[in-house]
Order: sequence, then structure tokens, then C-alpha cells
Amino acid sequence: MATNSVAFWNKTWRREHNRFYKHFDAIVDLLPEKGKVIDVGCGVGSLLKLIEKNCLGLKLEGRDHSPEAIKKLRNRGIKGKVEKLPLISGKADIIIATEVLEHMKDDDAVLQSMTNTAKKIIITVPDDRLGPEECAEHERKYTAESLGNKLDMYFDKYVIYSIEGYLLAVAWNV
Repeated sequence: MATNSVAFWNKTWRREHNRFYKHFDAIVDLLPEKGKVIDVGCGVGSLLKLIEKNCLGLKLEGRDHSPEAIKKLRNRGIKGKVEKLPLISGKADIIIATEVLEHMKDDDAVLQSMTNTAKKIIITVPDDRLGPEECAEHERKYTAESLGNKLDMYFDKYVIYSIEGYLLAVAWNV
């Protein structure tokens, strides 16, 4: 089975139900009181459930290319759609993508699609670790500098935080 294929992620989401990372709390703290948020690569919606619990005024939607993950997401009562990156359909105030970019063959196409879909993005990636040599489903690894260089190509402003082995970036155009 090919890594990053629909079959690969369906198998992953069949056996894995919830993921929680320390930076999820930081993401919740960065969200506004109102607006629409799309979580791209949402898996079974662990982050969306946390947002739903803490940010009552937000409209939430999940996107993942695994039908298995979207089925579980919908069973949790959150709107979800099967969608294959790099294209993201619809419009949102914020797009969140946690641990997604490092899996993408064309991270530029994903970032470009995000700029066409939302006013602001919040992304996380492993911080200078878990590259292709360590993790077969990863296409690359990022440092704060390489992520910043990538964001510079698509956004006017950004901030990058380091949280327990992950980079959390907030980027927007003015």
C-alpha cells in the first residue's frame, strides 16, 4: 500500500481515533470568536472537537481525503467533506492544517490554494525532524527558516512559534 494514499489513511484512521498535541491548545487560543474555520487534513476531528468545545461562535468544517476519517468526523456531529489536496473548495475565514504540509508532494500548490480560500491560515509541522529518512509518509522536513521562506512566497505577514517539537505558523495577507 502506497504511503499517503487513500488506502493508507483509511487504514490509519480505522485504528486511530484521537490525536492530541500540546499545540492544539495554542491553536484554540489563536482563534477569533466568530467566523468559519476549515480544518484541512482533519483526520477524525480531534482538533475540531476541541475547538467546538472552546469556541462556540465558530462554524467548523473538516476536510480529509480519507472517507473513513470523514465518516468518523460526521459521526461526531461535525460537518466534513472528502477532498484531495492541493485544491480546497469553498471559502473560510481561517484554514487550519496540522501536520499536513510535510505529507504533500507539492506544498506550494497547497499553500496557494489556502491563499485563495481563506484570509488567514494556521499550520503546524514537525520542527526540523521526521523527514523522509525517518518517516516514510513525509516528503520533507521544515525548520523555522525554511517554513518562513515558504510562507514569504504566499503571505504578507506571518508569525512562527515553536511548541514542543512543532512549528506553529499563523500567516495572513493584508
